[in-house]
Amino acid sequence: MVTPANNPSRRMVWTPVYMDEAGKGRMITLSSPLYCRSEFMGAVSLDFTTGELGKMLGSVYDGYVLDSAYTVIASNGSGGDEDGISSLAQQMGIRKNTMDKIEAIESGTVVKAGSWFVYKADFEETPLMLLYSVPARQVYAWGFLFTIPILVVFLLLVIAFREIRNRREAEETIRRLSTIDPLTGLRNRLFLEATMEKEIERTNDSDSVIMMDLDHFKKINDIFGHPVGDDVLKKTAKIIMDNLRDADIPARLGGEEFLIFLPGMGLEDAVDTAENIRKALDESPHPVAGRYSASFGVAQRKPNESVLSLYDRVDEALYMAKRRGRNRVEAFGTEDRISVAFAHVKWNREWESGHEKIDEQHRHLVKLGNDLITLSFSNADQTEVSSKLDEMIEHIVLHFEYEEEIQKEAGFAGCLEHKEIHEDLTSKAEDIRESYKKGMLKSSEIFSFLLDEVVVGHMAEEDVKFYAYL
Repeated sequence: MVTPANNPSRRMVWTPVYMDEAGKGRMITLSSPLYCRSEFMGAVSLDFTTGELGKMLGSVYDGYVLDSAYTVIASNGSGGDEDGISSLAQQMGIRKNTMDKIEAIESGTVVKAGSWFVYKADFEETPLMLLYSVPARQVYAWGFLFTIPILVVFLLLVIAFREIRNRREAEETIRRLSTIDPLTGLRNRLFLEATMEKEIERTNDSDSVIMMDLDHFKKINDIFGHPVGDDVLKKTAKIIMDNLRDADIPARLGGEEFLIFLPGMGLEDAVDTAENIRKALDESPHPVAGRYSASFGVAQRKPNESVLSLYDRVDEALYMAKRRGRNRVEAFGTEDRISVAFAHVKWNREWESGHEKIDEQHRHLVKLGNDLITLSFSNADQTEVSSKLDEMIEHIVLHFEYEEEIQKEAGFAGCLEHKEIHEDLTSKAEDIRESYKKGMLKSSEIFSFLLDEVVVGHMAEEDVKFYAYL
């Protein structure tokens, strides 16, 4: 509507609030003067009910339109008390100190007042202001809810990181365990041979290897049991580690046999290292098994020599140490060749039983063993070695059968136990023959078993037990 005025103003004004005729609500009038050039033509006024104005304040927050005295003109809440007049403090239920903080808020800013977060903005050229409030706990709850996805993502990232780390650790553990001997903690043969191959490809420096084998280890297992034998192996591994450099790599090849790779070390120093280990073993008796020893073979790598060739030569050096009495170190240099004549086993008069046929069979057994040594060191082909091996195993079987008959006739008390030893040796001999034919064993491993366990070990240590009955 257009209303004339005696004192017109060019400014927009708000009229005081008044009750409507029904007394059920409040109205507020917005007036603005109209001019044509400089002539005042009247005013345009818009009337709002407080309910309509409250709807315009619609928000998830509590909104209020206030006058300069902080009386609530309209709100999107209850709308005030029954008389239609309500102060902000009454409607919000706040104390005086909180109200003081609200009154001190600058226009266009958000401030925490008491347990509320409050936003206040002034209407320009009017005595009115707009205020929004929200309980602080609700803001914190919203913040927490908004933070949950971030926390979930962070938690998932942490879980994923830990899973990746655990997986890598598991893979590293599996890789490490696959290259470590579980009993002694030393590296295994697979790791050592791979390391030696890489070292040979990387450099042509002089490297050496030590191969060692515990002397008469089978007796330790037979007399004291395998747990004691395992403890002897652990003790041996510790002594080996105590006498090596950080760069040296010891490995357990299996059973009582160990191999030590000495990168960049010459033959003389390698021999000294082996001798130090030998002395340490000889001077450190096991608390149960007592004193025990080991035989050592040492070899230095030739220029451009393969791992297999180096392995064969150090194996031959170890064999020399055993043949020369055990508990010693034998070296195989870059120019050395093992003497076939030296490696031959000579008949020992102490092996004679007094029984003509048994002694004849024993002598023939030694001859067959020496024939195998000759073939091996002369680089005979596999077929020739296999044929001689077949001949020797056939003789062993026939000899064992004849020997068992003689023992029964002589009334030897340990004939059943002796027969079990024969069966064990025969079984091992058959396994070795099959492994050699499949290319899984070297010649030196064949005659080492046959001579150490069958010819020398069995005749010298077991057969002598029944000679007194003949």
